[in-house]
Amino acid sequence: MDRRQAMFFGLSAVAALATGVGTTGLTAKSEAGTDAADGSAQPFSYDTLLELAAKAATVPYEERRADLPQAFRDLSAEDYAAIMFRSDASSWKANGSQFSLNVHPCGFLYETPVDINIVENGRSAPLMVDGPAFLAPRQAGSAATGQVALPYSGLSLDQPVLNSTERQPIVTFQGASYFKALAPGQRFGTTARGLAIKTAHPDGEEIPVFRRFWVALPQVGSDRVMIYALLDSPSASGAYLFTMQPGVPSIIDVEATLFPRHDIPFAGIAPLSSMFLFDEKNHRDFDDYRPAVHNADGLSILNGMNEWIWRPLSNPGRLQISAFADNNPRGFGLMQRKDRFEDFGDEISRFENRPSCWIEPLGDWGKGQVQLIEIPSKHEHHDNIAVFWRPAEMPKKGQAFRLAYRMHWGKDNIRPAHFARVISSRSGRGKTAGTRRYSVMFESTKPFVEPVRADTWASRGSLSRVRGSIHPTNPNLYRVTMELDPAGENLSELRIALRSGQRSISEVWLHRWIS
Repeated sequence: MDRRQAMFFGLSAVAALATGVGTTGLTAKSEAGTDAADGSAQPFSYDTLLELAAKAATVPYEERRADLPQAFRDLSAEDYAAIMFRSDASSWKANGSQFSLNVHPCGFLYETPVDINIVENGRSAPLMVDGPAFLAPRQAGSAATGQVALPYSGLSLDQPVLNSTERQPIVTFQGASYFKALAPGQRFGTTARGLAIKTAHPDGEEIPVFRRFWVALPQVGSDRVMIYALLDSPSASGAYLFTMQPGVPSIIDVEATLFPRHDIPFAGIAPLSSMFLFDEKNHRDFDDYRPAVHNADGLSILNGMNEWIWRPLSNPGRLQISAFADNNPRGFGLMQRKDRFEDFGDEISRFENRPSCWIEPLGDWGKGQVQLIEIPSKHEHHDNIAVFWRPAEMPKKGQAFRLAYRMHWGKDNIRPAHFARVISSRSGRGKTAGTRRYSVMFESTKPFVEPVRADTWASRGSLSRVRGSIHPTNPNLYRVTMELDPAGENLSELRIALRSGQRSISEVWLHRWIS
């Protein structure tokens, strides 16, 4: 499957999860030396997973496809979402954890089976279900309704909603190496992946997959759960450990070791993908009653020089790739800064409740670049934004490549309070033919005090009519306007930053103008 298909596959599980429906199935054939096919427990630890991943890298990659009845391949989205995991009959419930495990079936768009195992007291065994794993309450073509046995395609965890009998999903893994999480009260939006390879490359993207999962039974009363995963692709295998702690924000610590089958010159670390269709910058291109449609509206970066950067996302007319060179980045992420219902006016999608995701490197990542991919799109159901870290020293055959990072899923509240942040970016025709006028609004937690200086810069062309002023009715807002004359160029990188004396008082606004 191609990149857009894979992204769409990840999104289609949201409807099922939002209604509490589990989506997975069957234990695929166990691999020798790990979980016994008869269900008996075997010793397991992260070292076990490292050995499995290292061994996998010594043999050629083999693609897997589920052997499904045609009726389950042809399911509609609605019928697929109606298939429910029989969680009450699974071995997961034995310890009374606050977390519940839902398993997703193969079928519909999900054709790659995964193995799911349960780890308890240092021993692993396949997830056991008393009888067929799923209930199919709707007629699926010629397939009989009732209890059905289907291969698994992924899993999710949920927990009780405070002061309610309902449960809410907190993390889900399904499709390739895609996963997503959220904070309480939010809806799934931005998606993460285990690894990106050759994203936006002319030869096409390679899509790594998680083949096997091990879910550790948490102790009674524990607020953390650990999920192990074996990643595989034509270029590499990998051992992943996800330590999930739901909250505000929800935290996922990721520890991974890659074992390349060959040199990987185009690897993306800690990749994220999201959807940006339009906002006030490009609303004129869409005949839509809503003022904005997006799961994220900006890329935020805290670079190794302690400089905060804000790059508003765009839906360009042609593919755009932007690189932000750095040394030991301190963080980056796709953020949903708009957080009011009025920002979107969509009572069904509720985009204001989509989570931001901030990546915090653990340890030094060295030299490299944060790379942003923006793909033209006309549909809100397609992810068209990707961002990841591209290290200067790429993974090489025969050398284990280790990485660790912390993911923060929740509201956009990462920046320090004393820094003003961008809350609006607008543009329109300038005073003269061929020029472009910009208006950028900064918001601070305390009133702006003059003098404030707006430092502006354009890589090509020239800027004029630069003006900065405190908002006439709200002293916590500061607006900068300026006009770009491209002078015949077809691209210019723009920059605005606020200063008070020699001190930076805002994040840096960056924008790419293209003809």
